[in-house]
Amino acid sequence: MGTIPEGDGTFPYALAGRARIALQGRKIENAASLAAQAARLMPDSPYLRAVEGISLIAANRFQDAIAPLELAARAGAITAAFHLGNVQRQLGDPIAAARAYRRTLALDPDHREAHANLISVLLRARQYGDALGTADALLAKQPWHVPALAQKCIAYQETGND
Repeated sequence: MGTIPEGDGTFPYALAGRARIALQGRKIENAASLAAQAARLMPDSPYLRAVEGISLIAANRFQDAIAPLELAARAGAITAAFHLGNVQRQLGDPIAAARAYRRTLALDPDHREAHANLISVLLRARQYGDALGTADALLAKQPWHVPALAQKCIAYQETGND
């Protein structure tokens, strides 16, 4: 079994680990730099691109986070798909956010936060029927999910069904 090089900056997963530690320590710029370095070494790695995207989000570089998160999400990284939805929502694009949250749910049908966020962006996009269907799907699994109940009430109110 080989050894992991320490501190030489050539082992991408070690760099990503250091980036995640930097994020936990709120050393955001350091995290973004380490994550970018790791992604340059292995640009097709969904994990490394997800770490890069999450680091860019933490640095409030939402637009820059889209490309690495997209790449990782297309490769099946659930966390990347979810964060991509959050970025798109933050940037004011509820349709793109809904696409990302749906991708998250295709990968993990029980992802509660993706369900709740999907309902929210569907309401923002004025897609009330889809919002009701998504709320019903979540409530079928978790009838006590208060945000979904509230969002369902909003959708009903917006469609004139009090």
